[in-house]
Amino acid sequence: MSIYPIVRNLVAVFALCLLAACGFHLRNQSALPSTLQPIFIGGHASSGALAAALRYQLKSSDTDVTQNSIKANYRLILLAERREQRIISLDRRGLVAEYGLISSVDFELQDRTGQRVLGPLHLQELRTVTNNPDNALTTAQEVTLVRTDIDKALAALVVRRLGAYANHVPIPAAQSAAETPPPAEEPTPAQVTTPPFSAVPAP
Repeated sequence: MSIYPIVRNLVAVFALCLLAACGFHLRNQSALPSTLQPIFIGGHASSGALAAALRYQLKSSDTDVTQNSIKANYRLILLAERREQRIISLDRRGLVAEYGLISSVDFELQDRTGQRVLGPLHLQELRTVTNNPDNALTTAQEVTLVRTDIDKALAALVVRRLGAYANHVPIPAAQSAAETPPPAEEPTPAQVTTPPFSAVPAP
C-alpha cells in the first residue's frame, strides 16, 4: 500500500488547520481596545449599510457596543456615507465592460463629554466589477456582493483607525490612582528628630 495518499491527506488537514487559525486571528483583529468600550455608533449615517457592518464586526469580536450614548465611553459618529458607480471601460460594441464601485465614509470619535478627540476622517474603498451586457441580473448580483465586501473592508479600516487612536490614549487619572500604590507617608516636622546643635570652639 502506498503511503503517498496518506501523506497527501495529512498535508491537506494541516493546511486546513492553518487556515482556521489564521481566520481566528483575523476575526480578533476587529476587536477594539477596552479603553474605547463601551462604544456607541451614531450620526447621520448610523442606519446605513456601513454602520450595520461595523456593529456586526465589533459584536462578533466581543466588543461592547451600546445602544445608549449616555452609557458609552466613546461615541463613533458616522457623519456621511457615499456610494458611487462609474463606468470604467467599454467593449467593442460600445457597451459597458467594467463598472467602478466607490464607497466612502466620513467619521469622527467623541469622548463621553461629546468632545471630538479624533477626526473628522475620510476613508474610501474602490472595486471593479465586470459587466455582462447580455445578463443584467448576473451583473446586479455581482454588484451586491462586491458592495457587501466593500462595507466589510471599510468597517475594518475604521476599526483600525480607532485602535491606533486607543494606543495613544492616556490612562484616566482615577484608574491610575487605583492601580498605583499610595506613596509612603512623609514624617511630619514633629516626628523628625535632629541632634542638638553644638558650637565648635575656635582653635
